[in-house]
Amino acid sequence: MSGAVPQNVLGWSNDQFTQIQLQLNQPYDSVRVADQWAQQLPGISVIEWQGQNKELLVGLTSQSMSSYMIQGFVLIAVALGIASTLAIAAVQKTRQIGILKAMGLSDSAAGQVFLWQAAVLGWSALSAESRLRSVCSPCSRWRLPTSRSRCSRGS
Repeated sequence: MSGAVPQNVLGWSNDQFTQIQLQLNQPYDSVRVADQWAQQLPGISVIEWQGQNKELLVGLTSQSMSSYMIQGFVLIAVALGIASTLAIAAVQKTRQIGILKAMGLSDSAAGQVFLWQAAVLGWSALSAESRLRSVCSPCSRWRLPTSRSRCSRGS
């Protein structure tokens, strides 16, 4: 590594550093930033993390995709649970619906009773989930640092 950049920018002599590392606000922009730095700083070896850690990048991408798949399956399971609950409620209320229909309730009005029940159940589940997420999520309490440079000095 050429000593001109650390000497000019940081005021270090050649025996005071072995490498300079930095952290980006957008880590997936590392390829673009490394290309820009390599063009602007000829003679300096610029290594970006995506090229150096290809297996890690594949693992992170796979983890993200599997997380979305799990969320999709959970959503389907929740929808089936709600549908099952509503079907059980309809079976349990057959007698009451029969009485209401005998008093003149139309089929559409009887269907609206169950639609309202589904809406209330869905909104209460959504509200409970958002409250739980705000209480339990570590991201809502701690923010990770967005930008920081780290330099390692040789001994």
